[in-house]
Amino acid sequence: MAQNVLRMVTNDTFPEFIPWISEEESKKLIQSTYSPEMDNDVIIYPNPARNVLTIQLEQESEADLLLVIADMQGRLAMKVIIPAYTNKMELDISALPNSVYYCLFEADNKFIADKKLIIIR
Repeated sequence: MAQNVLRMVTNDTFPEFIPWISEEESKKLIQSTYSPEMDNDVIIYPNPARNVLTIQLEQESEADLLLVIADMQGRLAMKVIIPAYTNKMELDISALPNSVYYCLFEADNKFIADKKLIIIR
């Protein structure tokens, strides 16, 4: 079985993304662009996680999805492109320290799902 290859992205790829914004600004942004129709279609496990996180999409997307992982202070921890038509993939999170994170999934400039992730080793 072939593994999905993840493409890490940098802030240069998405210059409009501001990794450090206030909590109030972050809530306004999410509320103004949040589209919850896919929230139940995105599953992350195991949670708590150690080194590998599995992302399962119940509904394949016709476009690439952007996964943004941020810590509780809103600092960017990781960005990943989930290729179109992917329904399951594994993400190496071994570089992230123990903490609680937000996983925000974006498609077509809208947040389509958000999940809380706990990393404990």
